[in-house]
Amino acid sequence: MAFDPDNLDQSKFNFIVTVNSVDTNNSKRDNHLRSKDFFDSDTFPVMAFNSSKITRITDNRYVLQGQLTIEDVTKTMDLEFSYFPSKPHPIMENNLVSGFYTQFDIFRLDFHVGNGKFLKMGVVGETANVEISMEATRKQ
Repeated sequence: MAFDPDNLDQSKFNFIVTVNSVDTNNSKRDNHLRSKDFFDSDTFPVMAFNSSKITRITDNRYVLQGQLTIEDVTKTMDLEFSYFPSKPHPIMENNLVSGFYTQFDIFRLDFHVGNGKFLKMGVVGETANVEISMEATRKQ
């Protein structure tokens, strides 16, 4: 990750999420989500997002354009996010801290997460809500 609100052309967000890190606070459900019925973590161990462009909407609101890959599907997405500007870290002396927040939905069947069987049964929905809250620090 590299983010400079004054130099968006040189800014980027690239993330990798390990599928085995899925944690819903229910180990039986977590194991099922990791199985071939959903994320198939043995075949597709990571999900990835790679940004291509960042655009400012307002002072602290931005749109992040990029490619989201889940399983064997890659789709272009526009994600709005909030940026909380750098300020002195309250605990770590000589460090600055900034914050980032986004929330969005993905249609899981578009990414081959499941085959629709559990949707038809009414067990799970067609969308997954993703919420990312991140704090970044750097030395002054």
